Amino acid sequence: MYTNNDRKRHYLELEYDPREHDPTEYRTEFRRDLARVIHSHSFRRLVGKTQLFPNNESDFFRNRLTHSLEVAQIAKSISLKINRTLDEKEIDKDIRIDLDLVELSGLAHDIGHPPFGHQGEEILAEKMRNHGGFEGNAQTLRILSKIEKKIIRPDGLLGHGGFNKKGDDYRGGMNLTSRSLASILKYDFNIKENIKHSKDKNKIVFKGYYDEEAELVKWIKKSVSGEYKIKNFKTIECQIMDIADDITYSTYDLEDAFKAGFISPIDMLIQDTFFYEGISKEVNDLIQNNEFADKSEKITPDSIKDIISDLFKFMFQLPLEIEGVENLNRNDISGEEYSFLKNQYTTRYNDLITKNGYTRAHFSSQLIKHTISGINFELNEDKPVFSKIWLDTSDLIRVEVLKRIAFKTQILSPKLQAQELRGKRIVGEIFDYLLPNGNNPPKLLPDDFKIIYLQKPGIETHQYRTICDYIACMTDRYAMEFYGRITSENPSSIFKMF
Repeated sequence: MYTNNDRKRHYLELEYDPREHDPTEYRTEFRRDLARVIHSHSFRRLVGKTQLFPNNESDFFRNRLTHSLEVAQIAKSISLKINRTLDEKEIDKDIRIDLDLVELSGLAHDIGHPPFGHQGEEILAEKMRNHGGFEGNAQTLRILSKIEKKIIRPDGLLGHGGFNKKGDDYRGGMNLTSRSLASILKYDFNIKENIKHSKDKNKIVFKGYYDEEAELVKWIKKSVSGEYKIKNFKTIECQIMDIADDITYSTYDLEDAFKAGFISPIDMLIQDTFFYEGISKEVNDLIQNNEFADKSEKITPDSIKDIISDLFKFMFQLPLEIEGVENLNRNDISGEEYSFLKNQYTTRYNDLITKNGYTRAHFSSQLIKHTISGINFELNEDKPVFSKIWLDTSDLIRVEVLKRIAFKTQILSPKLQAQELRGKRIVGEIFDYLLPNGNNPPKLLPDDFKIIYLQKPGIETHQYRTICDYIACMTDRYAMEFYGRITSENPSSIFKMF
């Protein structure tokens, strides 16, 4: 499953202190990588970045850090299931998923997300459209491989921000192994090239990696697979992380929404037909494009309601003694029947899920357990790194339906849209305040970013990318404080550091 090339680092590092034991004697290279992620500045900042609900609303709600911890744990559970399957089939012991590597992928996968979630990503993508673009996953790779202040390559100068005197970039980021970097490489596309050749002028966010990291991606792909021209590159660890992320998003965002009172099971069942039609179309398209899904499955608005209804019945196995409750699956609920059902059903069942912490926790636990049980694994004997995992079609459909319900009822809700649009304005105006002004660095850039800004005089793309890197690293609160200081809206103390 893992070769010496998987454990290679892009840059040589200083020899170990001779007074110490070689750390590889008691921990693997992937374990060292995991430690580097956990101890990084970027990982800590995730606590200040919004997952679904703003951090200042309640300590109960998840943030990007707690979300990443949950993704990592679920990814490890999936890996343990796969490893047990391999044990039962008596496959060679060398073919097992490394749990440290999978945990790293889960913990690091959102490190590149900017403040204010999707809206922050969108406005940075707009500002960077003519300078290489912006996207959260691409920023994750850039932080791990370049921005995080861990390693400066030989010939890089500390006083030049990791560059040499000629302006060559010698920053090494965390200098993770090739397989660790591959575990977060979800989209094998060069964003600059995609923007250049896109026929959709309205598209803002392009998935992939930045042109600045194109050579690094070639090195990752060649180290891991033996060739760099391979298409649709996605390692087994990255696949596991991706599914774990979907499971977490579809389950825990819904739990937070229940706690916040934004939605309830009855709300999920009484949306208008247009709502369910939109979801069914998206899920049907996904089924057709998924190589492992049963293409004969056809989702309709009614089947979405069946999924929701069966989901809650399955989770709790409650005795539904209310006469007429089965009519929740019909479109003709109205008048006295609707009033009866809404009052009785909501009181005895709906509120039990949304207002009872034990019930919510049980809901999440059982849903995740049930979904993980639907994981399938196919070993690629020639190249185990490209083995495949997938969900049973029924589990895939349920995850995708719940993801889309959470997105449409929460992220697109007027309450959260107002918050996110405010965040978008804040990020956009900060960027405008920091726009390049010739070769003079913006006055409000911190000293370490000013040094980086000055390394490539006259190169506007470098200047824009430096500003973008600075803003993308901000937490929500830091961005609001920065904005307040330049607009006099709740300005912070002069002793607050930039």
